[in-house]
Amino acid sequence: MIGGLGEKNLTAAAIYGKAMSMLQEYYSAQESRSKSRDVSPCQNTWTPPPHGWYKVNADGAVFSKQKWAGIGVIARDDQGRVVAAMSKCLRVPLGAVEVEAKALEAAAGFAIDIGVQKVIFESDSLVVCSAVQGAAEPPITIANIISSTIQIMQQLQQVEVQHLRRDGNRATHGLARYAQNVNDFVTWMEETPTIINSEVISDAVPVYNLGMWRAGSNAP
Repeated sequence: MIGGLGEKNLTAAAIYGKAMSMLQEYYSAQESRSKSRDVSPCQNTWTPPPHGWYKVNADGAVFSKQKWAGIGVIARDDQGRVVAAMSKCLRVPLGAVEVEAKALEAAAGFAIDIGVQKVIFESDSLVVCSAVQGAAEPPITIANIISSTIQIMQQLQQVEVQHLRRDGNRATHGLARYAQNVNDFVTWMEETPTIINSEVISDAVPVYNLGMWRAGSNAP
């Protein structure tokens, strides 16, 4: 038996569990600090992708009481129209950074499933985005997930990964939260899920206004 960390007679398993818990707290704190520092430029609001591209947003949610996690994914075209969406429940205890990584991995697979090829992926986790971009080493708890995500993305024709502030990712967050009502997963094809209708409309308003401005500019 080993003593330490202010307690007596800790088993090796207990020490490992405490160390992993402390590691997860550290990475969660790093995630929070990264967002507050805004180390790299990121979008404040959702914007449409360039013509011919698709934007796939991902987000995760932790349900502490149930010890579950939820994933939300939404794909939109260059007009802001919903191409497909998914809400998925993961009945395993995951930390905040881990579920964000799983969400982006799921988003990459979802993009392949729906047949889009030129994709901009967005997540509000700077730690996850930086790891996929190769700008920073991933935390050990998500290293395998990041590797899997990159391999999946390599199957697409063109890919970009961007960091988006949480306020710009509200639609996807709503899908992630909805996952606590889902047994496995649910998808929507070419329709906007009613649970995030207001968020999608809010995101589309700037797109509509820009279209109206361009139409006015071209008028005789």
